[in-house]
Amino acid sequence: NRSVEIKPIGASQLLNNTPPTNYTGPRSYHIDNCEMLYKLMKGDTKLVRSLLEANQFNYTESHEWNVLWSSSSCKSFLYEGLNEYQLINHFPQSYEITRKIVFATTMQGVEKFGASQYDFIPDTYILPNEFSEFHAHFLKIKQTDPKRNTWIVKPANSSRGRGIHIIEDLNDLNVDELSIISRYISNPLLINGHKFDLRVYVVITSYEPLRIYVFKEGLARFASETYSTKAAKNNKFMHLTNYSINKKNDKFQQNDDIENDDIGFKWSLTAFCNHLEQVGIDMELLWSRCYDLIIKTIACGEHYV
Repeated sequence: NRSVEIKPIGASQLLNNTPPTNYTGPRSYHIDNCEMLYKLMKGDTKLVRSLLEANQFNYTESHEWNVLWSSSSCKSFLYEGLNEYQLINHFPQSYEITRKIVFATTMQGVEKFGASQYDFIPDTYILPNEFSEFHAHFLKIKQTDPKRNTWIVKPANSSRGRGIHIIEDLNDLNVDELSIISRYISNPLLINGHKFDLRVYVVITSYEPLRIYVFKEGLARFASETYSTKAAKNNKFMHLTNYSINKKNDKFQQNDDIENDDIGFKWSLTAFCNHLEQVGIDMELLWSRCYDLIIKTIACGEHYV
């Protein structure tokens, strides 16, 4: 029954440092004769640096900073001594929803919200710890629905699609490797015959109250070969949508024209939404479901934060 604010925000508001018209949070303020300092950790992001300096922040290597921008999660001790005038761009333990294995474990505790509220998550197991449970489920499906007993395996500590593979036979599974295995969605929504995924950018500025912003622009990334249930399971260009994989395919079509952002295998989110609207998809319903998914995912990790 908690109140949650979730608001779309556009590029002009971000670049011009202008809050949305319905924004009820704190406004920016000016302090005379006070130097504002920022520090970068675990990498240098040129865009972040330029935006901070455009807003009168000066770079420092000292411990006396107002903003600490880290490229990954921070250690707990950095939060324990924070002053009111200091901000870090990560909430503590936010990796509860950003790391595959940790997130899979976190999602297993969603019963407090009602498991039916999380029906957008496929059957998922952590290997090798939950192999017995997975094995029993696999055999049950094999007896009742053998044509839809396909699973996708993702290594625990990997990225950019590396090590992901699809299995239909238990003999193809390495039970000694730390990984997650999920039931494969065999009938995905396709655009022009291709699988796709979405990059939707979300920022949380407060947990109490829970305040979430969703950027109105993003990416749709496509597999570079037409999807077919009859094709080989080892065809990564058909099953996976990772750009780092598909760009290596001879069939991959790059889009270099910002004005025609619905060409090739990487579209803007706007172009994607326009396409769905043209083919009769209820976009208001789609976005309401996206917001619902975002809120419920963040709520799962809220306890740890």
